[in-house]
Amino acid sequence: MSVSPAYGAHAPNAFQRACIDFTRAAPAGGLIRTAASAVYRAALAAGGGVFDVDTYGRRFRFHPRDNLADKRALFFPRHWDAVERQVLLDAVTPGFVFLDVGANSGLYAVIVAGAAGPSGRVAAVEPQPDVKDWLAFNIAANPDGAPITHIDAALAGERGEAELHLAARNRGTASLGRGDGPTVTVPTLGLLDLMDDLGIERADALKIDIEGAEDRVMPPFFARCPRERLPRLILMETLSPDWSVDCVALAKQTGYETVADTRRNIALRLKSADDTGGRA
Repeated sequence: MSVSPAYGAHAPNAFQRACIDFTRAAPAGGLIRTAASAVYRAALAAGGGVFDVDTYGRRFRFHPRDNLADKRALFFPRHWDAVERQVLLDAVTPGFVFLDVGANSGLYAVIVAGAAGPSGRVAAVEPQPDVKDWLAFNIAANPDGAPITHIDAALAGERGEAELHLAARNRGTASLGRGDGPTVTVPTLGLLDLMDDLGIERADALKIDIEGAEDRVMPPFFARCPRERLPRLILMETLSPDWSVDCVALAKQTGYETVADTRRNIALRLKSADDTGGRA
């Protein structure tokens, strides 16, 4: 796929570049971080709103006005999901298979693809209008590394259709469960269906961030999936107060243990059969 306009067409001007450099050097808190917040707003006010900037060793076209994840990764890349990224990258080995559910603009998918190299494999699930185009651009702008397959669907309990609630401002917060914008009808499939469709016997890692709808995906997946096909590592957002099933507790019952917990996301690793007496 060709990208249009080509990467670099939205390179920041000198003032914006200086703003980005300042915010990227800012610490996590304190007065300098407060100043950095004012600086990134100045960068956005300077025009545009779309930025082509190399980050994490990959090429990204960021849309920080409309996407909070893009804003954080563009202006504060050292701090954006720092623990989660490190846990995931520490797990990457040759041939790594990664499922990115709720891929947004492709930050995780593109980063992991670069780390895994050509022998790896990445599937990026994202059905949102416009956002899936941002994802497609970032995939095409990074042709090296593991191949990335875009899945234009939402994950749920099974195949079908559902109403996706779009977000009026932060586009990355669209959800099957809630939203403050219009709705669109999107195809759905279960997580095991996704793996079967792609011919993936087992994923090394799963990242799932679907704005509170994780409880539609994980319980039926755990109920149906043989243990030998369970992802070795799961990164899951845990902010939703609306789960009908505690997906973290269910994962632990299935045989996972906590690797890291940032109170926003949790990293869970599947224990070996030796760790569980062969019962997990």
